[in-house]
This record gives sequence, structure tokens and C-alpha cells, in this order.
Amino acid sequence: MLVKRIKKNNLLIDGIIPNRKAFTTKMLNILYHHFEKNGNKFIIHISKILNDLEMDKNDTNNKNMVKQALKDLQEPILLKNIEYKKEKIEWIQAAFLTNVISYKNGKYNDLHITINKIIINGLKQKESFTPVELSISNKFKTKYGLEIYELFLRNKNFRKYTTTFNLEALNLKFNTNYKYMSNVIVRLENGLKEIKNITNTDIKIDYNKQEKLLKFFW
Repeated sequence: MLVKRIKKNNLLIDGIIPNRKAFTTKMLNILYHHFEKNGNKFIIHISKILNDLEMDKNDTNNKNMVKQALKDLQEPILLKNIEYKKEKIEWIQAAFLTNVISYKNGKYNDLHITINKIIINGLKQKESFTPVELSISNKFKTKYGLEIYELFLRNKNFRKYTTTFNLEALNLKFNTNYKYMSNVIVRLENGLKEIKNITNTDIKIDYNKQEKLLKFFW
């Protein structure tokens, strides 16, 4: 049975994930749920991951997507404003997963997952969480829709009803390299439509050309 909600640490919502795709974020949410239950080391079968994602566990393409997302989550995530080795740091890059192992003599497709101790240390420092419904996040197909929706949940949880980005910050968050805000806005608007279709939530954007700042509000 699909677990309905995780208490996602805001360090991960604010973190910059490389090769950002909607599927990678959905995978992170599923693995985070199992971290909540089992700690930073656990064994999980690919079919269980796909079941949690509400996807066909017998489909080879789905299994390959899981394997690729596991590789992506072994790339460094950019985290900000935590302590490391008793020193305050402005930012650090550390992979979410230290390793993923599938043993030849083990049960086929059993994955031995280890979440990075640096990530765990950061999560313990940031005792700030956003409830995320897995059954809702699983429905998203675009990174723009899912990331904006989690941003909305994070800010709404603190009764903050607007948040502002410049072009550089948007490119960093969505792992893009657009030169013009107009190119980003097209993608953002598609994401907002997806949010509306999935959750019936109205999120608006407004771009101030003079200040070159884009504001989300709800």
C-alpha cells in the first residue's frame, strides 16, 4: 500500500539537484520515505520502488528509469548554510546516495542503498519539514510542475505567499541555461498548468522587467 505522505526536509527542497528531472525528484521522495522508516542504510527491491511510484513493475523501461535515477542521485547536490566538521559553510556539494549495490549472490534486483552521511548530518541540522503527498507527486511529468509545487508547499507551510527569483537562480534551480527570462516563463507556465490539472491549485507568476525579477504568488 502506498504511503500517503512524507515529511520532506526543506534542505532537500532547497537543494540543487543535478540532471534535474521530475522522475529523479519522485525517486528521491520515495527513497526519503524509506529513510524515514529505516535510516540511511536499507535494502529495497526495484519492484517495490516502482510500486511506490505507482508504475508497472514488470516494464523494462520503468526499471531502467529507476536505475538511471539512482545514478543521478549519486551526483552532487548543492546544499547551503549547514555545518560540516564543526565549521559553518556557505555551501557544499554532496551526493544524496553514497552507493547502490546489487549483489550477484543476492536476491535479483535487491538494491542495497546507502544515503550519504553528509546529507544525514545536514538533515539533522535543518529541523524544518514540508509535508508532501506521494500519491500527488507521483502524478507529475515535468520538473517545472513538481518543483514549483514543492516550492509552493514549502512556502505555504510557513505562511509565506510569495517568493522571488532572478534568471540565474531559476537556471540553477531547474538545471537549465536560458539566456532570456521569456524562455523560462514558457516552461514555468506549462508547469503551472500541470499543477492546476493535478491539484487544482492556482499559482501565478509576475515578471518585473526593470528589476529583472520573477515572482511566484498564490
